[in-house]
Amino acid sequence: MKSRFISIKRAKGESSSFESLAVKNIVAGSPEQKLWPLYEDAPVGQKAGIWESTAGSWKVEISGYTEFCVLTEGSVVVVDENQTEYFLEAGDSLVMQDGFRGVWKVADRVKKYYFIVNQASSNHDA
Repeated sequence: MKSRFISIKRAKGESSSFESLAVKNIVAGSPEQKLWPLYEDAPVGQKAGIWESTAGSWKVEISGYTEFCVLTEGSVVVVDENQTEYFLEAGDSLVMQDGFRGVWKVADRVKKYYFIVNQASSNHDA
């Protein structure tokens, strides 16, 4: 029987290099992002890791998945499609549900742990 427990150790080793966002999504600045993938179970539709971004603003559209995040460094202002602004800083958590549309505004740098569940897998037997 497959274990239902997954241990994710501290991130060690190489991350991806910083990469620019798609130009069509950038609202301001020249933000670049970096990933440290820590876990992925494609058949179940789950993945987790660490994500980091430099300063800038960009459009976000969550489609087909829900993402839970915990900010570990820096801060961000998230503006939803109703123009409501949410200020989040290191230690704060957030959930972006399937269908979320908004803008992330980063003044300096931000880093987060993330856990993503694909919508198709959310009905998976627990």
